Amino acid sequence: MDAITNIFPHFYCDDNSGEINWNYLDTIPEIARLKDCPQNPKWHSEGTAYDHTRLCLENFETEVLEYEDKVKLSQDALMILRVAILLHDIGKTVTTSIGKDGNYHSYNHEIEGEKIARV
Repeated sequence: MDAITNIFPHFYCDDNSGEINWNYLDTIPEIARLKDCPQNPKWHSEGTAYDHTRLCLENFETEVLEYEDKVKLSQDALMILRVAILLHDIGKTVTTSIGKDGNYHSYNHEIEGEKIARV
């Protein structure tokens, strides 16, 4: 995933709003594929893996702002956490299938996700 190397300067919108630059992140094929990755609604009622990832990252941003005076992390550490959240379900794009029970499963997505993130 060559784009991860260059993600840091483009992670936020250029308008100083502090908003995550989803227009840029959506150009990364591995991120865009999450939009077509269904999840088991029992565990993820928010929808696709993309919807879940966005929700996780946006909630993290809210929490960082709320607790930044209590949690003393460097900007580099915070960015590493942001990218980890962004990629935490990236392996679901290659592991999701419908099981015999009729539900979506993503067995070993964490193992496959690590491989994708390291490319």
